[in-house]
Amino acid sequence: MAPKWPQVNNGPEHINEHATYLKEVCNQLQAVDRGRHNQVPWNIVRTYLDSTLVLIGKVLRQPALREMGTKTVKVVAAYQLKSGDIQIFTSTTAEAIKLKENVGWLGSLGEHAEVVVPTYGVIVHGVPTNSINMKDQKATIEQILADNHTVIPQAKISHVG
Repeated sequence: MAPKWPQVNNGPEHINEHATYLKEVCNQLQAVDRGRHNQVPWNIVRTYLDSTLVLIGKVLRQPALREMGTKTVKVVAAYQLKSGDIQIFTSTTAEAIKLKENVGWLGSLGEHAEVVVPTYGVIVHGVPTNSINMKDQKATIEQILADNHTVIPQAKISHVG
């Protein structure tokens, strides 16, 4: 019985997924071709080489980190959350701000990667709900910020509900 060779193609679009794909195909080829008696067919080798060349092209098109303006940022930890999000910690607040402002590095995480700025819900007791204009969010937010500017001058409000 002839060995079952893996199907090889140009691989996924994202660079990391493509590299993982090629690694898996390589592992499958090695598992099937343990001895010299099972020669890998040329059409499998050719498509593997084609896919490898596509990956190399993707790698060469990626900007270097030094070109993204994040060269001076020191990441001290990164964790993947249960949601799939990646939480990144820098050594200083200034470095975190650089990462948020210079988002060129996001492409290396994935084509749909984005910076998510956390927001925190605040419940204010003793304020009648009929005193809040829900139809004009912008005006309501500006009024609350103006009323509290002397107490919290750097406050930011993203939504009133």
